[in-house]
Amino acid sequence: MALSTSRLAGLAIVASVFAFPPAGATNLQQELNDSCRTFVSQFYNSYNPIDPDQPAEPALIAGGSGDRRPSRTDPIDPDLIKQMREFFKAEASSGRILLDFDPVINSRRAADSYVAGRLTRKGEHYLVEVYGVSDGRQHDHPDVVAELVFQVGAWTFVNFHYPNHADAPSDENLLSLLKQFRKSLRQEPAR
Repeated sequence: MALSTSRLAGLAIVASVFAFPPAGATNLQQELNDSCRTFVSQFYNSYNPIDPDQPAEPALIAGGSGDRRPSRTDPIDPDLIKQMREFFKAEASSGRILLDFDPVINSRRAADSYVAGRLTRKGEHYLVEVYGVSDGRQHDHPDVVAELVFQVGAWTFVNFHYPNHADAPSDENLLSLLKQFRKSLRQEPAR
């Protein structure tokens, strides 16, 4: 479902103003929810993940040119892109690999396709469960939970949560991993 930017902006305003929506406003909230799921599905099904035989920096973050600046038209929040680039640069100079999976898909290998599942709204943030589909079968559990906000007339990814990350707390997410890894890199003795 393609909605115009002005229509989506109006939906976002209406959705954020009404804590208890009157009849009719629920249709606007449903349109906003549907547009979020559609955006997530389209993004994931066109996403070009990392090469599993290369370091884990996602192509989207590298942007083909390491000096390309993030912009408001990027589907991922510019601050998150900046944090990821800084992390990957520090990781490369340390000679260590701390993040060994593509943080956008929570895997080293992409599924055949992706389906946006349950959507949960927390304030202005939307959490969308993303399920991989491999060999025609949808995974039993979400591969990743994408966190988005609607800002400046567009959906923007602001974090990625990892519900099935091995040996990690159930609330593990990219922002917390980047913070933890930056701390680890700072504590490492100079070479």
